[in-house]
Amino acid sequence: MKARDNPFRSERLLEIRFRPQESDWAGLLKRLDALGRRAAIVGPKGTGKSTLLEDLAQRFVQRGLRPRIVRVPDPRERFDSGSRRVRLADLVPRDLGPGDVLLVDSAENLNWLAWRSALTRARPAAGMVITAHRPGRLPTLIETRTSPQLLREIVDQLLAGSPALREKVDVDSLFAEHRGNLHEALRELYLRWAEQ
Repeated sequence: MKARDNPFRSERLLEIRFRPQESDWAGLLKRLDALGRRAAIVGPKGTGKSTLLEDLAQRFVQRGLRPRIVRVPDPRERFDSGSRRVRLADLVPRDLGPGDVLLVDSAENLNWLAWRSALTRARPAAGMVITAHRPGRLPTLIETRTSPQLLREIVDQLLAGSPALREKVDVDSLFAEHRGNLHEALRELYLRWAEQ
């Protein structure tokens, strides 16, 4: 199958947005405001933390705020900028003001010094929301979870109009095999369809 015909290609996956399972957007935003707009989205890999952070950025724009997204690379991976080594502390903008909200994806990858620097720089901002695998750095806004039902809904959305293709996907087995990591489950489906 050609990549452009694969129902699990990246452009299609970008259409899938975060679906609050235990709350709605109004409740989530109300809780965030109650936490002073300083909170953490917590959960294992592949549970929608980054997608939720991106969706929150759009909600902040609608509220007249400027989201400033920082994606922190995994320190175990090599990340170079030309020939100069990138320092984690340099990723956080220095010019944050009252109209900004700092959104830090993968905050668990910031070492202690970089984390303290991020907190200091975010002080004048209207808020700071991070994603992390474990709670502790900021109060928890939401713990992201997945379920076989959620994976089923996503697969159904991507294969809409193709019930015969939908029958080829054993969602429960796929969910169990990837231990709830929807990112990896959908990647596997992409690879399966690419082989056809």
